Amino acid sequence: MQSSKPALFIRSGGERGFSAREIAELARTILGRGAAFRFRAVGRSMSPFIRDGDVLTIQPLRRRRLRRGLVVAFIHPATGNFVVHRIIRRRNDRLSVQGDNIPSEFDEIPEEAVIGFLARVERDGKMRRLGLGSEGWLIAGLTRQGLFKPLRAAVSRITPQLLKRIA
Repeated sequence: MQSSKPALFIRSGGERGFSAREIAELARTILGRGAAFRFRAVGRSMSPFIRDGDVLTIQPLRRRRLRRGLVVAFIHPATGNFVVHRIIRRRNDRLSVQGDNIPSEFDEIPEEAVIGFLARVERDGKMRRLGLGSEGWLIAGLTRQGLFKPLRAAVSRITPQLLKRIA
């Protein structure tokens, strides 16, 4: 029986690395054929929901509606690089996209730059769902207002103190 989960490309001695432009071309080709694209994330711009080293599965858009909160893969119009960020605003056929861990910078891209959406995040062999559901809408709103990163920092400081009091 064949697995429905796409495999990572692996060569002798480990995984093969690609440049951002090579990944963009590979992703565009694979997604354009209607197949899922699976790869290991590099970077921290989407932390804590996507961490450096997580395995991501991008699905083709097909008829998926591009909405605020959805995490999408796109080819950056200025650099040609492959990027995975969250839609924080939509105006007509333009999207504002931003990493969850980037406090104030966002990119505005045309809808046609989007080549897929994030369907799955795996960390240490386990699927992670937080940040991919309906809560994405709230995360997008907080990110757009520059509140997500400070709120996350405050919660991480308070949580250990609460756990000490409860224990």
